[in-house]
Amino acid sequence: GRTMTVTDYLGYLDQRRLMQTEFHHYFAEADAVLIPSSPITAKPIDGAHDAFAPFGLFTRLGSLMDLACLSVPMGDADGLPTAVQIMVRRYADPLAFRIGRAFEVQRGRLFVPPPGYMHLDRTMAKTA
Repeated sequence: GRTMTVTDYLGYLDQRRLMQTEFHHYFAEADAVLIPSSPITAKPIDGAHDAFAPFGLFTRLGSLMDLACLSVPMGDADGLPTAVQIMVRRYADPLAFRIGRAFEVQRGRLFVPPPGYMHLDRTMAKTA
């Protein structure tokens, strides 16, 4: 941003508003848009810093368009985690949470606790 002039910045803001207006027409007949959270699966830890990975490519869209977004794990592909991004209109966060919860209930558990793992569930927390 140091090399950007005020005129350029204001021009980009105008361009962003035009793109937001056009994009919001997609929500005329829909409550949400679901897309992958990332265009690729996570990288193994051993090679995570070896190459550029466009992990934020899809999540930037929500920020640019002023949408409320939620990323929900959906399982794995070849042992590497994947997620779905739920995009809803600005200020519709409760809707994104309801969709995300419904997805998680339908999907089922992802976490398999290792031997010896102790979890404090809600019923235990009430009595503690």
